[in-house]
Amino acid sequence: MTVYPNPTANPTETEARNLVTMRKMITAFNENSRDIVAQCVDPNLISYSPHQPGTERQEDEIAVQRAAFPDLYYSEEITIADGDMVFLGWQSTGTHSGPMLGTAATGVRFELHGGEVARFRNGLIIEHWDHWLKPRGQCYIILDALPAEEVSRLQAGGLL
Repeated sequence: MTVYPNPTANPTETEARNLVTMRKMITAFNENSRDIVAQCVDPNLISYSPHQPGTERQEDEIAVQRAAFPDLYYSEEITIADGDMVFLGWQSTGTHSGPMLGTAATGVRFELHGGEVARFRNGLIIEHWDHWLKPRGQCYIILDALPAEEVSRLQAGGLL
């Protein structure tokens, strides 16, 4: 028998509910919906992912992304539930039509792939890890938003 780090009482039912919630988060980002985020994320969410200043909450992250990429769209590539955790692999597309990290809009269109891991309790996301630092860095390079020294540092650290 498999031993889970945080086993659930009814894994099938719990995993199904958590998958629905994770998929709602894609909708939240695609529709710029704070209401959907409030339905999916525990107010005391613990995030282990680096975020831009001023984006401590998921709804802040959505607003920053929408300002820079008004046509941003996420689609699900793969979703896997295991106990109280869900992995969501995604594809995103968008056009850099607004300022981001001090860089003016470039009009550059992109396609990125990344993933998220979330831990759930009572149907809400309580912990979050975002696994797209590498594509995020690649996006910044495409937009010419990182100084050459920073690109070199990230490459030397194996992050790009």
